[in-house]
Amino acid sequence: MPADAVPAKIPPKILSALNEELQRADAALSIEQFDEAWSLLSRAHVLGQAWNGPHARVHLAMIRYGIRRKQIGLTIRQVLILLSNPLATALVRHTVGASGQNVNPLRRGPVPADLAQILREGVAAVR
Repeated sequence: MPADAVPAKIPPKILSALNEELQRADAALSIEQFDEAWSLLSRAHVLGQAWNGPHARVHLAMIRYGIRRKQIGLTIRQVLILLSNPLATALVRHTVGASGQNVNPLRRGPVPADLAQILREGVAAVR
């Protein structure tokens, strides 16, 4: 998605999908389905990374995940990402689609087809 195609405010369709992914991740985490929870958080990251508030919400959820898993390294990385969130969002604004962890934040990652469709439709709906 080109930078000029990314609206300043997250489109409602994308926000709704992001909220659903976060809710599903929270439910998976609560029953200790850790792999599923991380997968859902990564999907939420793909949806929200181009907007500061949603991007921060995803990294807060990733911090909760790291704390719950007692993964200090992951938790610290997520705290650092959260602290740099405005800069990180600005840098990746033109590369919507980074998957959330262990990827170069300046390189577009693979975007699942269903999320790519949500992003395209969400942006198109506000144009």
